[in-house]
Amino acid sequence: MNNAEKYILWTSKKRSSYFLIPNYAVLPNGDYVIRQIQGIEKQVAPKALIPYEISAKDAEPYMQQEIAQVMNQVSSLFSDIVGITIQNSKHIALLSLSPEQTLKALHQ
Repeated sequence: MNNAEKYILWTSKKRSSYFLIPNYAVLPNGDYVIRQIQGIEKQVAPKALIPYEISAKDAEPYMQQEIAQVMNQVSSLFSDIVGITIQNSKHIALLSLSPEQTLKALHQ
């Protein structure tokens, strides 16, 4: 398991503080908002975050990795949408053909 699978990077709401929190950590509820790059938010007790705080410089590789993962997901989704659109346009084109032309097109 690599570090990205063991830890999640969280930031303060204003992105002025960074926290590298293990996946298994259970933090007590509180009034301090932290969020992941994907927008997931939690309200936790500020004192519970102290052992997990890291510098912006230390957070940078984790942010880059998470941004790359999000970009890959967006790229994959876009490819799926394009594929579906192409498939649908082929079906629409077939609908505009006569029955004989449709059979001929399907057997090509």
